[in-house]
Amino acid sequence: MRASLPMYDANPSATNAFWSALCEALRHEGLEPPSVLDRSDPADALWTAPDLYLSQTCGYPYASRLRGVVRLIGAPVYAAEGCDGPRYRSALLAREEDDGASLASFAGRRAAFNAVDSQSGYNTLRHAVAPLATDGRFFSQTIESGAHAASARMVSDGQSDICAVDCVTWALLKRDAPEDVAGLTVIGWTAECPSLPFVTSIQTSDGVVDAMRRAFRTLGSTPAHAATCDALLFKGLEVLDDEAYETPLQMEREAQSLGYTELK
Repeated sequence: MRASLPMYDANPSATNAFWSALCEALRHEGLEPPSVLDRSDPADALWTAPDLYLSQTCGYPYASRLRGVVRLIGAPVYAAEGCDGPRYRSALLAREEDDGASLASFAGRRAAFNAVDSQSGYNTLRHAVAPLATDGRFFSQTIESGAHAASARMVSDGQSDICAVDCVTWALLKRDAPEDVAGLTVIGWTAECPSLPFVTSIQTSDGVVDAMRRAFRTLGSTPAHAATCDALLFKGLEVLDDEAYETPLQMEREAQSLGYTELK
């Protein structure tokens, strides 16, 4: 069995410590998790691997192609501005010279995004821009950066003018890599959606899923692991109905209904 935590893995040592602490809680529930995280394959390959034990996925891939392929464990709760329990927003980042500007004022300028299948970097920005677009276009150029941190750096160094970065990543960047976000400001926030879900194999039994949920909650409430959880801003886990993850697809449909089918 294999496990991964790819979504907030900018500091692997912190992610490894979190996994070790979670494994302790999982073993206390009578489970036998893999002792180390698997970083050998791309995240999306592991999500659909037959030997998946546990992972975390972005909300848009989960909504669009993973429901019915994996089992939902729950939605994490994070301690970051822009989070509301198990829901989160993306920060719209621009340079400080644009502090106080409206999103509408970025018409004809450049946008960076991490990946086309990202809820927080692409889908939510498309949704925010759609009412402002004319004939299906708003920006002069859109640039795929490959990662949230790279999008932020592109705005900071002038290669782009705006990007959407999920609020947990934004909080971690400000705390752990301030040089990467120097000179950036938040000019707005996107609509909220459920936080990035933890998932397991479709073959995982109800009893094991329930035990995993208890382990996450134990981890978030154990004082001895407070520093480990704080390193990833993790506070706990809530179980949402699967229908809650219809939100990313609804945001996509709303943008499409306005004739804004892609970020451009």
